[in-house]
Amino acid sequence: MWYVYILKMADGEYYVGSTNNLKRRMEEHTNGQEISTKWRLPMLLEAYIAVKSEGTTRRLEKYLKTSSGKATLRKRIFHDEALASADPLSGRTMYYLYILINESKRRTYTGVTDDVEKRLADHNNGKVKSSRPYRPYKIIHTESFETLSEAWHKEKFYKSATGRRKLREMFF
Repeated sequence: MWYVYILKMADGEYYVGSTNNLKRRMEEHTNGQEISTKWRLPMLLEAYIAVKSEGTTRRLEKYLKTSSGKATLRKRIFHDEALASADPLSGRTMYYLYILINESKRRTYTGVTDDVEKRLADHNNGKVKSSRPYRPYKIIHTESFETLSEAWHKEKFYKSATGRRKLREMFF
């Protein structure tokens, strides 16, 4: 099993890393053996995500280090007490990729959430800075996922050039 982990450093910033041995890696960070974190101790393990393959782990780590990934962590992980909702039928946590559209301006917004209706209300009430000028929105597409990493992976696809082309083919 591989892990993507998130540490909160003494300076308040987050550090994202990956490993196939989480216990060993935490000891290395704590003992100051990791050059990128040794001057920012003490640290606290905030979260980790278990992933089956090394490739997926590396891609998720890389995404979480981008500005979009960092924003996702800040907005949806560390400041959201209700991290995920449960699927009432299975009791499992479900995550949703959603695509919104403002029809008059032909503007779309793609995101991931655990509560699509609440997130739509946030967008339409101006609580999301990046989409505020393009209100109102309506939902044009959703997909459900059992893991947050799967949802993020699909979100990243739809934000790529290929994904945007696919959206144009589907909806315009």
